[in-house]
Amino acid sequence: MALITKIGIHHSGPIGANPLSKSGHLTLEQINSSHKARDFNLSQMGYYVGYNFIVFPDGRFTQTRLIGEETCAARGANFDTVHVCLLGNFTKGSGEEPTEAQKKTLKFIIEKLESGFFSDKFKVARDTSWGFSRERVYPHRVLQPNHTSCYGGILSDTWAQELMGVPIITNDIEELGKIIIALKKIVVQLLQRKLLGVRILDCGECDVRG
Repeated sequence: MALITKIGIHHSGPIGANPLSKSGHLTLEQINSSHKARDFNLSQMGYYVGYNFIVFPDGRFTQTRLIGEETCAARGANFDTVHVCLLGNFTKGSGEEPTEAQKKTLKFIIEKLESGFFSDKFKVARDTSWGFSRERVYPHRVLQPNHTSCYGGILSDTWAQELMGVPIITNDIEELGKIIIALKKIVVQLLQRKLLGVRILDCGECDVRG
């Protein structure tokens, strides 16, 4: 039984050796042939495409793998994750970015998955259960760290979550450091005034298959 808990977002990325080449024009047939050449297994829906969904710049989408069947999208996250690929190269300098139509379709897919009532729109493998949440929508690079920059440098790690309206708590270390220093000063001032009754001593100070 497959338990699906996460959604992974990808871009089709550059074509060939040029990291800034555009790919929003690619067809489903071209992607399928490319993934077949990479020795991806044939899905139960008859495609070699490694993702569950492909979203085209005009907002159309195609499901290429059943929800709940093994994907070829991110090593370590091919059994518990639904993978969605937006066509386009979202690398800085490529000139491509997600279209408004793609954003709208991505939101539709995520909302459908989150609702749990998606079998009327999407095909699901037998014995599959799920527990989706828009808080668990991640780019490929987060699901498979130190392996890829997918879904491109113009999009932050939290872009898809923000698209869904998820409140984002900053992980900015510099800002956190400033807060800690400010709190330390307050504590020291309180201690110096003997409000706490003690004295502090300074202690010194990714192959995507599998």
